[in-house]
Amino acid sequence: MRRTRLTPDEARRIALAAQGFDRPRPARPDIRHIRRLMGHTRLIQIDFVNVLIPAHYLVPFARLGPYDRSRLDELVYRKQEWTEQWAHEASIIPVDMWPLLRDRMANHVPRPRGFVDFLNKHSQYVDEVMAQIRQDGPAAPEDLPAPAGVESRIAGAWIGTVQRAVLESLFGQGQIAAVGRRKNFTRVYDLTERVIPFKYLQNTLSGHDAHRELLRRAAAACGVATLADLADYFRMQIGTAKSRVEELVEEGTLHNVQIDGSGEAYLYRNARLPRNIAAKTLLSPFDPLVWFRPRLRRLFNFDYRLEIFMPAAKRKWGYYVMPFLMDEKLVARVDLKADRKNSRLQIIAAYSEPGALESKTTAALAVELDQMAEWLELESVSVGRRGNLARGLSRAVANRR
Repeated sequence: MRRTRLTPDEARRIALAAQGFDRPRPARPDIRHIRRLMGHTRLIQIDFVNVLIPAHYLVPFARLGPYDRSRLDELVYRKQEWTEQWAHEASIIPVDMWPLLRDRMANHVPRPRGFVDFLNKHSQYVDEVMAQIRQDGPAAPEDLPAPAGVESRIAGAWIGTVQRAVLESLFGQGQIAAVGRRKNFTRVYDLTERVIPFKYLQNTLSGHDAHRELLRRAAAACGVATLADLADYFRMQIGTAKSRVEELVEEGTLHNVQIDGSGEAYLYRNARLPRNIAAKTLLSPFDPLVWFRPRLRRLFNFDYRLEIFMPAAKRKWGYYVMPFLMDEKLVARVDLKADRKNSRLQIIAAYSEPGALESKTTAALAVELDQMAEWLELESVSVGRRGNLARGLSRAVANRR
């Protein structure tokens, strides 16, 4: 598609189509549909905030509806078509992306801050960890002995233990790779050469070419985007991205466009402009459509902030709030929780966006909540009283019983 000017509505439809929202949900999603999903999103951000369900499972649900979550795990940990690595934060990526991230693996900074000093001082322990994995196979932090003479627990650090920090450092450097997750979500690691196919390990792509390919994939995932949008997709510095984006324009992969009211942007050459979008879905706070807030605001006039880390009294919307996409607009936001003890999907608060038609929103949202509850193996949906949409949504949910 070659355009020099887009209306905001056109830009929004292009962005939604690029993320796969222009397709109807399949009646019976299978592993082929999950594979196709990666062609749209290019990666899936991992997050284990488990108030509802780990967020990376919600990204396919938003596009496919109720699907078998074990199929996603199969692609990552058993078929090993996908893997984990730092890409946009911790992410699930296709294995062919491994060479594109080699430069950042080589420059990985161990966490927590200052832990590189421990690695240098205790290099023998690091070698012993690698030797244990090489000899005994995959390992998680709890499978490793504590280093001699060192307190295992890292005081005040989110990472927890020295064992975990060492494994995470080796993972970030690309020396080991993820082969599974335990029930407590702990990552299990093996030697990279036993996980990533050799053809990707031997790929000697330059940093320059890797950055350009990452930006091309970001452009395909965005459809239309600013420089900042493209750089953020794979967490690249603006200065690094700018020159590579200019090269993509010169070769015809990207086209300069003006979006009315928003200014300059880049249009991916294979982007599609559907006549309309008929999606009805809840979006995770970590969905690629949501995660870069300036873009979300620009495309949807939707101000969004994840309030998990705010004190309860200071939250405006709630703890785990998901935007609701209906057709081409974000029309509501819902604070959800899986109350597993009582087997119910709990809607703590529901808010309508300005200009949204309440009856249409609540009817569509009630259907989505029923589907999500069934997918999560919860027996009911309950709606609290908070929010200007709560009463109408409560009636819509009740009418479906």
